[in-house]
Amino acid sequence: MNYLHQLDEYHVEGFVKDFIDEMKKKIMHDQSLSPYLKGYDLEDLDSVIKILNGMYYQDEEISFRKFSEKILNDTKKLMKYKKRILHIVHDFYDDSLENEDEVFEVFYIRKNPAYVYIRGNAIFKINNQLIDLKQMKQYFILPNLCIKDLTIQNIDAKQVMTIENLTSFHDLSLNDNFYIYTNGFHNHAIQQFLIKLYDFLGGEVNYLHFGDIDAGGFHIYNDLCKKTHISFQTYHMDVDTLKKYDTYTKKLTKNDRKRLKSMKNNEVITYMLKNNVKLEQEIIGENENERKDINMY
Repeated sequence: MNYLHQLDEYHVEGFVKDFIDEMKKKIMHDQSLSPYLKGYDLEDLDSVIKILNGMYYQDEEISFRKFSEKILNDTKKLMKYKKRILHIVHDFYDDSLENEDEVFEVFYIRKNPAYVYIRGNAIFKINNQLIDLKQMKQYFILPNLCIKDLTIQNIDAKQVMTIENLTSFHDLSLNDNFYIYTNGFHNHAIQQFLIKLYDFLGGEVNYLHFGDIDAGGFHIYNDLCKKTHISFQTYHMDVDTLKKYDTYTKKLTKNDRKRLKSMKNNEVITYMLKNNVKLEQEIIGENENERKDINMY
């Protein structure tokens, strides 16, 4: 009863509320709270809820140890909760997350500093230093600490494209494109950079996102649009692409189907569910001739 009373005392939102509601049901039905909580340990419960609530409201980049100090008053204490937090976030927030570090990165809590991988014709200025990407003829990596001091001098592009996977980021070569690698879910540094791009370019260019045609890919796309407030369109994440590369598609898992059904229904999701297919983006564009003209999008 004490444990139930403490659960009732928490004022939380989102997936943290869903988690607490489920724990209440388990207690009422005399079910195990494993692997989420340690028995009926009130101190352990309080720490887990503090961590989850802190993650839910974390809206800017922070190191793992600083977050641990902020929430638990100890730079190392969070380490012992990582595995259980993974189970909770996986089961109550996003079941595509399978890695402990990745779970925290989704909430801007990073083990290592964040970087932004970019490609294209652009000129930036950082602390009075000009950086001309066209002259470099290579991709460029921006540390997150540089974003706030960066000003955009020029971008020669008709499209800005975010790309989920690194292989496609390196391989894709379309005319008049500026590329940003998101590494799955975009981090806070990428979000800041995209907002600066949008402030500079506005509606003069198209904003495209290229990712896996699966539940995770569409979740990443929706998260990108929601957090940047930029109306990205999808690139090659459609029914025609699934049909074209049908030989390379994979079957949906049980979790894939569950997540797709929870999303806003559209032609692609309907097709995926009906035909039991998904596709990794690295497969798309193996033929170099497919990469010459953005208008095929």
